[in-house]
Amino acid sequence: MTEQWRYNKSFIYKCFNSDTDDVYIGSTIQNPKLRYTRHIFNAAHGIGNYGKIFETPNHTYEIIDNCNFNCRRDLLLRERHWIDITPNAVNKMRPAFLNDEERKANHYANVLRYYRSDKGKVNKKNQNARYRKKIKGEVKDDSQTGEISTEE
Repeated sequence: MTEQWRYNKSFIYKCFNSDTDDVYIGSTIQNPKLRYTRHIFNAAHGIGNYGKIFETPNHTYEIIDNCNFNCRRDLLLRERHWIDITPNAVNKMRPAFLNDEERKANHYANVLRYYRSDKGKVNKKNQNARYRKKIKGEVKDDSQTGEISTEE
């Protein structure tokens, strides 16, 4: 609760360019104008993914939500909400505070992605070979130490 005071005056803002219709959603506990100028500096030095927002001079920012939260997590959840509902948002990263269903779906997708990759295929092949050796009695499983060793 010691950092509660930091989030009781926070902001969700958008940086946008009227020429490209790209929008970047962000959250801050700083002065929003200061944060906006930092985005301009970062974009000029190739830091961050802002799409084409800062490529032409027709960019600006706007505060879209004044927030009063108790913690950073609540602020980031609100930012995520705005990213999800904003068309043309160029944000590459979304704050990832997931509920149980989303966490399970993400885990399942990551497991599938891994086993479809070359590294996952090799690992699965090695696991299967180790299992076949174990069935044949070529691999001895020491349940007390948790080690698997090959009999010589």
